Amino acid sequence: MRSQEVLNVKNLSSEREPENPEICTVALSLFTGEHQLLRSSALTRTEILKRMKMVFLRRLFGVMILSSFEVSSSPLSRSSIVGGEDAGEGIWPWQVFLKMKNTDGRNGSCGGSLISDVWVLTAAHCLDSLFYPTSSVVYLGAYQLDKAGSHQVNRTIADVVIHSKYTIPTKGYDIALVKLDRPVPLSRFIQTVPLAEPSDLFTSRSDCWVTGWGRVQQNSRLPFPRTLQKVKIPIHDPESCKNVYPNMKTSMICCGGQYKSTCKGDSGGALVCKKGNRWVQAGIVSYGKGCETPIPPKIFTRVSSYRSWIKIHSQ
Repeated sequence: MRSQEVLNVKNLSSEREPENPEICTVALSLFTGEHQLLRSSALTRTEILKRMKMVFLRRLFGVMILSSFEVSSSPLSRSSIVGGEDAGEGIWPWQVFLKMKNTDGRNGSCGGSLISDVWVLTAAHCLDSLFYPTSSVVYLGAYQLDKAGSHQVNRTIADVVIHSKYTIPTKGYDIALVKLDRPVPLSRFIQTVPLAEPSDLFTSRSDCWVTGWGRVQQNSRLPFPRTLQKVKIPIHDPESCKNVYPNMKTSMICCGGQYKSTCKGDSGGALVCKKGNRWVQAGIVSYGKGCETPIPPKIFTRVSSYRSWIKIHSQ
């Protein structure tokens, strides 16, 4: 049945063209004793085996990144809004909510941003588990998750593109694209967000915000009706963050912390900053070290470092 098909994942990068497609069927058993079939018309057998190895290693070593369906004692955690407040409806119209039905029976959720009428930008770690696309839902124009509004439009997932160099968030390349099953009509409540340019410079004095439906504290979920949250956070000088993240790369942004930050559930969401009289997306929520206050700064994927990759793969 189509509803039980596992998503065909295209793992591509701008540095190379995809290899000739080879249809592969791989029997996959991940700690459950049950076999799932992974079918792909876009990956070679070598690439599928590489991806299986990645999934195995993440589960084996318990790499903790910012997903709302994982809770771990590891110091690294995926992200939601801490110290924020209710956002106004329609004020952040590019905000997307991804709800994935994973093959292991658990539900995963992440944020994202609409960059065209059919493409959503999010974090790669949000999509590194096997999931059923026709049972997964993308919410656009959503405001309160427990009370679907008249402006909300839902779509399923047609395809995803994960950067081929991604392994774990701390090594960078934590970026992915989600293709909607069909275009979404743009309106006051559903709009695309422009992407920051490599020449854009954002500092601690910039007007930068993050939005999402994640946790409001380390062990506190966003209460009913789960209204979209917003928080203004400062961008830090990279050198000042290397005490916390010594392996931080130039393709990352360090920001937030203390009593205003992201927490579990905000992964993949947009960090937007004011450029003149408009908002541009500067970052993607990636990873951090928990949400207990005072909160250490968090790491975001620097969008301007991947503009070429985004352009190539969102055609």
